Amino acid sequence: MQKRVLKSVVSLVLVVVCLFALAACSGGKTKQQANEYQATEEAENRVSIDVMKSRGYALKLMVEDTLTTIYTRKGRNVRLDRFSSEGHQVLLYAPGNGERNEWIYDASKDWHKNEYRTEQYINTFFSEIIADHADVYLQHGYEPAGTITICGKLCAVYKGVFKTGDVASTSALYRSLASDSVAGEFAVWNGLTLLMKCEGKMMSECQTVKVGIPDDAFTQTLDMNWIE
Repeated sequence: MQKRVLKSVVSLVLVVVCLFALAACSGGKTKQQANEYQATEEAENRVSIDVMKSRGYALKLMVEDTLTTIYTRKGRNVRLDRFSSEGHQVLLYAPGNGERNEWIYDASKDWHKNEYRTEQYINTFFSEIIADHADVYLQHGYEPAGTITICGKLCAVYKGVFKTGDVASTSALYRSLASDSVAGEFAVWNGLTLLMKCEGKMMSECQTVKVGIPDDAFTQTLDMNWIE
């Protein structure tokens, strides 16, 4: 009887030890995966904007709750995809062979050569919505206001009430905030604005950040598998 009990106890102990061993192995694998993911995230957070331009990057933003935009850049190539109630529009600037190579896509006309300077329009959008203007705003009423994490990126936050002062022109600044006595807030990561508020209302908010863009993103394609 005692031998039978002893065997049962030993068997139970062995089962428990095995279960702990399996849990430890499983936990170790999960922890390793988590560490690898964190290392990848930290590496992307540290990557310079010049490296991002070289590898290519894309930002998906909601603008004023009505317009979804995807800004994609690699080297000199840039494109802006706009999704609204009117459908999908693409502005593409992909210079090569000494040509400007500018195209527009919309459902009514398919792909066609631009009717105005596509590059200029994309650059204006970038300047008004995405570019980092913190250095200017710090001189005109704004102050650092801590940090916030957006799309896994640690952003510096700035808040204030814009004071025009001796600013000669505000055309190159954030579209909504560069007016006298307007209160605003924006968050910047790596030279890119991922969030902007005007008088408490969300004007733009980044939903996705992607680093590493294929070259075929700058062809006449609507398959946006590099970010969606």
